[in-house]
Amino acid sequence: MKLLGELGYAAKDSEGYLVNGDGRRVEFEVMTYGDPQSRQELDIFVADAKAAGVKVTVSTPDIDTLWATADGDPKTPDERQFDAFRYADAGFSGTWPFLDYMARCDGGGHYFNLSGRCLLPDEQRIAELYAQGTRELDPVKRAALGQQLNREWAQSQAMIPLITYAYNVAYDKRLGGALPRNLISAYNGLPLLPLTFVK
Repeated sequence: MKLLGELGYAAKDSEGYLVNGDGRRVEFEVMTYGDPQSRQELDIFVADAKAAGVKVTVSTPDIDTLWATADGDPKTPDERQFDAFRYADAGFSGTWPFLDYMARCDGGGHYFNLSGRCLLPDEQRIAELYAQGTRELDPVKRAALGQQLNREWAQSQAMIPLITYAYNVAYDKRLGGALPRNLISAYNGLPLLPLTFVK
């Protein structure tokens, strides 16, 4: 809210949303799958955003429309049909916790665009850091490259982690087979699925 205030969004309108001197709200639309879990996660996000004075509208188009929006072929960043893309994935290794199709400009899960090429210098730097990390055998140097890669992602706001199931307290009471508390994390997850059972 401090940053929004510095940008001129200091007052609130009659519905409680932040507005600038021209009366323009801070608002954006989130397109997502229509499944119950996605909607429940976004209900939390919408409520938190509203408490901060930001209006968020959620739409759940059919899957073809959703992916057509994400899979556009922009020639410049301004031609993209979205400002940010929320993506969930798993399968990272413990030695290099990044996946090539997320970092490479021609990767199918690229965080910035799906045009098959880099559109911004940030994207090129991320792709180069990823490539360096995969070739680096020294674990200390590889960790340093990973930290630099994470900084580049964070500074470019390619992704903002919002929710991880690993900390969902709903699992605590009835689910058996969970990991010990000291091992539960976003990386490890909460249960080992082959050992999971309902009490």
